[in-house]
Amino acid sequence: METGGDEAFNGMDHETMANKYVRPIAEFVSGLYNIPYSEAASIAWRGLSGTAAFQNVNEFNFQGTIVDKNEVQRLGVAHLISLGGHKCD
Repeated sequence: METGGDEAFNGMDHETMANKYVRPIAEFVSGLYNIPYSEAASIAWRGLSGTAAFQNVNEFNFQGTIVDKNEVQRLGVAHLISLGGHKCD
């Protein structure tokens, strides 16, 4: 059973991930699966789509390439489906 404190902690944890770890995760995934950085970053951001850091922007700058939020969501879902992944609850 989650309490309000647990929910607040989980929210902060995801915000921390959004603000500090998307780049290292994207770099790792890009190298691991040999996919473009923008696609790897989209995968990372798609997992954090419920965060304020994701919701408060319309586009992302991935190593100098501007990517629309809708494209980030599309790429993230496409990879989720192709890799047989599942949503993290």
